[in-house]
Amino acid sequence: MKEAYARLQEFDQNTPFKFGSLDTTLEPNTSVLKNLLRELKLKLVEAESLRNMVESNFKKASVEQAQVESDGDIIMNAPSSTFQKQDGYSTPPRVSLSTEKHLVLLQGMLDRISKQVASVESNVMEQEEVVKSIIQSSHETVTSSESIVDGIHQDIEHFDDELSELTAMTAETIAEDNRLDIEYQKLQKEREDQEIELQKLMGCLEKLEKEREKDESDLATLSTALTAYMEKSTMSPPSSPFIPEDIVVALEEQITPLIRNAIKPHIEILRSELEQEITKREMETSSTLSPIFTVTHQALQSVSNATSRK
Repeated sequence: MKEAYARLQEFDQNTPFKFGSLDTTLEPNTSVLKNLLRELKLKLVEAESLRNMVESNFKKASVEQAQVESDGDIIMNAPSSTFQKQDGYSTPPRVSLSTEKHLVLLQGMLDRISKQVASVESNVMEQEEVVKSIIQSSHETVTSSESIVDGIHQDIEHFDDELSELTAMTAETIAEDNRLDIEYQKLQKEREDQEIELQKLMGCLEKLEKEREKDESDLATLSTALTAYMEKSTMSPPSSPFIPEDIVVALEEQITPLIRNAIKPHIEILRSELEQEITKREMETSSTLSPIFTVTHQALQSVSNATSRK
């Protein structure tokens, strides 16, 4: 029994790890193990105490019987001090009937206690194996959990690397967007300048149109004066009365196409120059913005792909 108790103590002290360091999910099992160890210790202590008490009573009865007077009840000749040890227990001398009954009862009690102690020792060994199995299973669970945690740490480090790369790409994209904003503002200003220039050209065109109308009016006046002069210089009377409006209409029909044909090339040249200038500006704007928009699109696509992988 003492060996079982010592083995239980040694097992309790030499467990692979303390219960407090286990995972929280194993706390119910550890509580059961602690209670089981505590209960086994108490049973061993109680059994040892009962055994000591029985042996003490047995020895006391033997001593008392040895001191009884030899009046016929004494059937024991050997002195009480000469006890023989068999199987770890004291073998008492032969005593009287009443004392023998008492000793038989004590011997039976001692046998029952010995059986209980043997049963307790067997239970201790079985429970010791159960405890070892549970602790080993818990240790394997903790080891598996540590592997999972290591894998999670590796995933976190990999995610940190990707996040750093994504942050760098985002910073580059922001810088590119700022550059594009500056370029766009520059192009917007150029477009506004072109619109202002176009307005100036349109003003010049309107001015030319007004000058053309003035020229036509002057030509009409000259035509009227010329007609009047020619009529006054003729010797023959006019076959019909002089009507200035008719002469103006006739001259206008002849002079207007001439003036229009004279001004039309200049207007066409001006219009062609305006169209070329506008086309040139549009091509420059398109060639400048197209690569920028392409780079921006690629950067945004990379950011979107990196985010979707997460």
